[in-house]
Amino acid sequence: MLKYRDRTVKAKEVAMHYAGQFASEDVKAMVAGEADIKSKDEATALCEFFWEMVDRAAKDTENKVIIAGEENIQFWVEKMFNIIHGHLDNIGYIEQWEEVCDRQE
Repeated sequence: MLKYRDRTVKAKEVAMHYAGQFASEDVKAMVAGEADIKSKDEATALCEFFWEMVDRAAKDTENKVIIAGEENIQFWVEKMFNIIHGHLDNIGYIEQWEEVCDRQE
């Protein structure tokens, strides 16, 4: 499961904001750290969520939208990048991460 430390709780809050807007219940549970990734499809869904979050966060930052008490959330989105990437690498789904990342150009 995704694990958050005291210093990364704000990253979780930001991610949960976006998960509440457009993620499936399964992805919401993964982002919340309540469910782990059990398949390639779930890993891909989490990766796709992340990149959609990046796009929406960029627009929100540009429009000075406050998310989880923050106007500029780029730092927290980058933390989520590290959290998700590291977890997928640890549990053997780095290939799904790389495939989804390659589609982002």
